[in-house]
Amino acid sequence: MSKNLVCDDMIYNSLGVRLPEDYLNFISNHFKDLDDDPADHCCRKSGFGNLSFVIGTTQAFRNQFDNFPKKLVIIGYAGLKKVIINHQEMELDVFIGLDTETSEVFFVDTFGKIEKVENSFDMWVRNFIAWIKDRPISEKRLSLSNFIKLIMGKKRVKNDGR
Repeated sequence: MSKNLVCDDMIYNSLGVRLPEDYLNFISNHFKDLDDDPADHCCRKSGFGNLSFVIGTTQAFRNQFDNFPKKLVIIGYAGLKKVIINHQEMELDVFIGLDTETSEVFFVDTFGKIEKVENSFDMWVRNFIAWIKDRPISEKRLSLSNFIKLIMGKKRVKNDGR
């Protein structure tokens, strides 16, 4: 049985969705670099979660938000974003969501706000892999969140308090 089929079956049995082929290929090729705690920054591709992370975090979002899309799975951790709520600045965790039907990539914050990032996982991750290959192994805190800060810039997001 192929690694892709085993991974896809685990997700299907736990979450009821099938993973897109481009994401299955990524986790098959980079399995050793995936973390159960991707916010830990312990490895070169830190930020991407392993299957336990995907299942557990997706289930947590589904339990927290009644209208969380069933076709969306949480595949990683992007970092923190600052928001203004009731005139006070707060930091929210931001996760990486993957649409299992279209392979589109989203940022999903801990309030359940979903923001589209890219039209396909393959396009989105290709930029990250190209960026990481140019970095020395010894570079500290080399992570998906650092890459996202680089390409997106640090922008303050105002929130209406929802």
